Amino acid sequence: MKKFGTSGSRFGTTPKQRVKYFGLICDRMDGYDDPVELHDGNCVGWDDEARAVAEILHETFYNIRRIVHPCNLVNQQIELPDVIPDWWEIRPVKDPLSRNHDMALECDEMFFSPANPVKPSNLRGQGTWTTIMYAHNLRTPYLIIDRDGDTRKTLE
Repeated sequence: MKKFGTSGSRFGTTPKQRVKYFGLICDRMDGYDDPVELHDGNCVGWDDEARAVAEILHETFYNIRRIVHPCNLVNQQIELPDVIPDWWEIRPVKDPLSRNHDMALECDEMFFSPANPVKPSNLRGQGTWTTIMYAHNLRTPYLIIDRDGDTRKTLE
């Protein structure tokens, strides 16, 4: 089973980032018939957009499971439906850093869309960049999807 995780800006993304993410997931699933897990943090912005991608893929092509890693920042969480779809799995609520670490540890590859394309010198309050650094240190493969839709594997 392939496991892909994502984290990004709570301010959302550009259309080019969404199209790129969709294409990257489709490319990795091409010719792969086993179930695929798509992990996200269920937050406003990028996670909500990644959820929409998971729904499109689930409804049209693939054996997708959405793995939701909610955090304890209630004001940043997307409201879950009253009836959870059977292809979703909801993990226990954790603080944002812990749940992001869980995703980086569990996933085979991570996709990031930070609001700021340059790593800030102070990572406090920078959940996406903190998770990028954690995945980098774990050697979890990852791609950063910049606002113009280009991807990179470097931190600069």
